[in-house]
Amino acid sequence: MAGKHRSNTPRESCAWQRPAAAEKCALRSAPPGFPKPGSATWTAPSTFAALRGLGTEASLFDRRYVALMPGVHWLPEPVAAAAETGQVAQPQTFRAVDIKVRVPPGWLVAGPGRRETVEAGLFRFQPEVAVAEVGLLASRFVRYATELHGVEVELLVSRAHARTIGLFADSASEIADAVAEVLADMDAMGLGYPYGALSLVEIPAPLRSFGGGWRMPSVMATPGVLMLRERDLPTARISIPEPRPDDLADQQVEHLRRYFGRVRTGGNPFAGLAHHAFLGQTGAAGPGAHALEFVCHDLATRMLGGDGGHFSAHVYAQSASVPDLLVDSIVSVLIGGSGRASGDVFAGVRTPAVWERAVGTALVDLDLDDPARAVNVLTLKGEAVARSILDDLGRETTARLLAELRDRFDGGLFTADDFLRVSTHVDANLAALVGDWLHDASLPGFLASPVATARLADGADGRPRYQVRVHVFNGEGTPGLFRLRYRTDQRDAPVRFSDPVRVGPVQAVEVGVVTQAPLRELWVAPYLSLNRQEFPLRVPDTDSDQASDDPPLVGVQESGWRPAPPVGIVVDDLDPGFAVQPAFTAPPGEPVELDQGLPVHQRLDPVVAGHWSRAEQPTSWGLYRKTIARVTPGDGSREAAFSARLPTSGRWRLDYHLPNLDARFTTRSRSPLTLTASFSDARPPRPTLGDYDLRLVDAEGHERQIDFDATAAEPGWNALGDFELDAGQVSLVVTNRTEGDTVVADAIRWTVLAR
Repeated sequence: MAGKHRSNTPRESCAWQRPAAAEKCALRSAPPGFPKPGSATWTAPSTFAALRGLGTEASLFDRRYVALMPGVHWLPEPVAAAAETGQVAQPQTFRAVDIKVRVPPGWLVAGPGRRETVEAGLFRFQPEVAVAEVGLLASRFVRYATELHGVEVELLVSRAHARTIGLFADSASEIADAVAEVLADMDAMGLGYPYGALSLVEIPAPLRSFGGGWRMPSVMATPGVLMLRERDLPTARISIPEPRPDDLADQQVEHLRRYFGRVRTGGNPFAGLAHHAFLGQTGAAGPGAHALEFVCHDLATRMLGGDGGHFSAHVYAQSASVPDLLVDSIVSVLIGGSGRASGDVFAGVRTPAVWERAVGTALVDLDLDDPARAVNVLTLKGEAVARSILDDLGRETTARLLAELRDRFDGGLFTADDFLRVSTHVDANLAALVGDWLHDASLPGFLASPVATARLADGADGRPRYQVRVHVFNGEGTPGLFRLRYRTDQRDAPVRFSDPVRVGPVQAVEVGVVTQAPLRELWVAPYLSLNRQEFPLRVPDTDSDQASDDPPLVGVQESGWRPAPPVGIVVDDLDPGFAVQPAFTAPPGEPVELDQGLPVHQRLDPVVAGHWSRAEQPTSWGLYRKTIARVTPGDGSREAAFSARLPTSGRWRLDYHLPNLDARFTTRSRSPLTLTASFSDARPPRPTLGDYDLRLVDAEGHERQIDFDATAAEPGWNALGDFELDAGQVSLVVTNRTEGDTVVADAIRWTVLAR
């Protein structure tokens, strides 16, 4: 088998239902965790239409397939489990299980751990470890099985979809080796697979892949079972580029890794195995339990090679207006923009509204009565905490932390205090790394010095060496973590990252990097900070004629550098002195996301068109966060005003800041930690700016027009003129009248020349 391989199975087929029945898979009521029909917060069923693709049935009992899921309480449960109120569930309880299951002739059943045959049609499950939940899946499956690293691994699929699985038959040995390697890694980390047997089971399209509760998480991993949605791999159109015969197996293994890594419907197998290894054995209780479990699960998933793998039906529903999202994504690529249009199903977690809540909300105080927003904040902050821990501590210490937690609390629950004690036991100083990440809502904020470069003496191997040094200051009372991202000016040079750099509250460090060529780009990339995005630094030209004798700095050292106070009086578009007129009001029934009072910039959005909107812009002015306000050309009726109070009368110089619009943020993955920006040549042409319609309003209300040709302006501060002004409030008003493509309002600066 070589070359391209395709499955001709119709993607929308339902192997276990008649076609007429399959067409009836419709959302008949609000999913668990959403408001019920008739309640004050109920919204139209169209809000949930995207969830239909994730299934509509909590369980199945059909003559072709039986799925008894944990959420439907088909097993006897303690009274407390039936007394859940509101959005907060009772803490989970771990129990020993011994179940016998009788099925029709020719059927197989998957459940918690190794399946023992008692007699024909009768099977027994008796896992050696206690479990918090049990799921049983039974049908007339096609079975593929082997023993891997002491674990019996089986794949159970519908006969109708065995053809797709058969496409990988020639790579079965290599695929098995890859799975065995993951199981071996789990053992090496002290998080060995606990159930003795692992069943990968195809589930029919109608079976719902998400659960209830406030988070509405994936239910695709139950003890001993990883589920495969019928509409994912079993019916996928598999296409692999034409390989060399000796590369076929490796390419197919890599194809499967990429495929499962992109799964955004709850069936990420790395996340499922992480659940088996950790949250299937223990859990958190007490204040902040949801955040503790989130971070631990994220760490375990990343340790196994996943990217976090978090899923919530709330986030999926927010962003799964797929046609709109695809249109937004294309528009974003063509003309730029910010906000949700990143082409990423989970882009919702990075929106300005989520950031505003994250800045002011401690993870222990999430508002679970608004679960969708709570999930977004938890994802944004929880992923950042997990990445900070893993990158700073390294894999070995992180594995010890998780293994110690599981060993101490196997079959029980741990609290935030327990988590802190265990981290101290394994020499992980989390307080110095991420502060009081559960209870503190504050974030670090990073500022950087001008970059210094030097040509060093050639290395021992005769290769050239170039030094880059920069000071980074954390101006807030919370510790933080960042990395430097850089690229040299060599052709096809890859993007590289420094090691993680930890900065304490109101402290600075100096970071040094040595490369074999001068840098073309340099960015400060915080993990989670008030900057929200990574930000670029200007790299000066390096004098290559004179080699420096100074010892090179590779890594980090303490620094006494502090940013100089700003010159003059600066008003930024995020400051209270900035306002637009008329204020934006969304039409009834048109939800529009706002960023500090302005709609998020999407140039072709008909609701926002013609209004001032706000966009992330990496080269704009700003203390931590870099944004601009912008508007499309119009008749001058849309105004933005920068207002400031001059303390004294005298002669004042007025400057106008324009960013370099060639620099844009581009999303590389769903993690908020990997938002990147570049000056790539493969981009739309820079919009022309044209003449701006500016007028200055002094303290007495007198107005004067100011000529400003933005087309001829340089990125950075541009002088508008010197003015004799009385003390008091003055305003610079910019309108949407221009012959260019856009008007940008970033910041202004007043500097006194003479009193």
